[in-house]
Parts: sequence; structure tokens; C-alpha cells
Amino acid sequence: MKQGLKREALERLCAFLPPSMRRSIFGLLLKSYGDGRRLAREIGCGLSSLYAWAGENGAVPGKKYMPVILSLALANCPEAGELFRKELLEATEGLCSDLGISRKADKGDMGILMDALDDKSRAIIWRLWQYRHAPLDELAELIGASTDMEVLCRLREVINPAAERIMSAPILEFRESRIDPVTGEKVLFNWWLACDSSDAGMEGKGRPTVDLFDEKDSIVIVAQLPASARVAREAEVACNNHILKISLDKFESGEATQ
Repeated sequence: MKQGLKREALERLCAFLPPSMRRSIFGLLLKSYGDGRRLAREIGCGLSSLYAWAGENGAVPGKKYMPVILSLALANCPEAGELFRKELLEATEGLCSDLGISRKADKGDMGILMDALDDKSRAIIWRLWQYRHAPLDELAELIGASTDMEVLCRLREVINPAAERIMSAPILEFRESRIDPVTGEKVLFNWWLACDSSDAGMEGKGRPTVDLFDEKDSIVIVAQLPASARVAREAEVACNNHILKISLDKFESGEATQ
């Protein structure tokens, strides 16, 4: 980022920081430096100001110094980024959600979410996108989990929180009973994608159409096919010089597959 643009971004961000958060950021920075004199020189303030901000009288850095403090904190204190995420980003998104003014998920958000997740979490989303729903024990077998609780924790504490942060809404949901819109079958106690593939952007162009998961005892390859494609369940597999080729017989639309 160019210096002028960075300065402007820092100034705009500082305008949203409440006094308590300004003090917290400064406290993290002071703890990181340890040497108050050196920190005062880099901020460009006097020691008296530094002591006032560190004291208990409620003094906070003003707009003259706060952008510099914020820049130093983000560069030197990993805790500062986490503080922003917890106290500002998540709080703001939560308030917007409560007021019904959250932005709608963009199709590009799905790619960002998949990039942010680990292999096992991505495998779960791919399976639900492919088959629409799955019971907990099937997902446990998919990722090699030792217990259903391990999968449940991943769904509730890894995947959905990431989706809420990136897409402003959970991507997975549990239904005790639901009709599969494709087969008409009544499905009991399954996990489903909370949005369809087109809403999630999983059919969008420009995103990778093949994903590879290098598991402990196997390699799983998931490929996105055109909606009209009908292929056989049996595949011919060949591997030569670490190049894997998978061939599937293709059927005309409407032709039965076995």
C-alpha cells in the first residue's frame, strides 16, 4: 500500500475507535516496546503524554498521534490484529446483522472461505455441495474423525464461524427433517448447505474447479462438472510420472447411468 493511502486508511480507521480501544492498543504497544523513551520518539510525542496515556486518569491518544500508534501496533503486536477482529470487526458485523443491514454474500466470498479453511473442512463443504446433505457419521468417515463430536465441533466452531466472518452468515445447517428438493426424499437428521451452489458461487467462473485432499491413507479428488453432465460411477485410473489421469464414460442427457 502506498504511504499516502496507508496514512489515510489509518486516519479513517482511528475515527471509528472508541476511547477504550485506543487505550488497549496503546497498552499493547507500550508493553511490546518496554522502553518508553524510544516509543515516545517513534510516536513523536513527549514522555508526559506517554505517561498520561499509560495512567489511570482516562487520557487517550488523540487524532494527531493515534494513526502512528495504530501503525506501530499493527506492525509490532500480533495481538492488535486479534483485538481488531474481536472488538471491532465481529462487533460491527453482529450489530449490522441485528439491525438487518448485513451485506449479502458475494459469489467471490465462497472462494475466500474455501481458501481460509483447512483440507478437512473444505472436504466437508465439497461433499455437502455434491450430495446436498449428509449425516454426521458419514462426514466423520469422510475426514477420518475418531468421533462424531470431533466433526460436530468442526462444523460449529470452525466452518460456520469462518462463514459468518466472511459471508455474514453460516454456511451449514442441521435439519431434523427436510425434503430433498432434487429427489423428493424425506431426509432425517442430516447436515445441509444453508445456501445452494449458485448462491455460494461454487459454480462461478474463475474459481478452481478441482480440489485435491491429501489424506493420511488416501488422496481424494473433487471435481466440479457441468450441471448437464452425466457420467458412469466406475472410472479408469492411470498414474504415470506422478501425473494422474481419471477417465469416466459420459452419457447423453436423459440416458440412464448405472
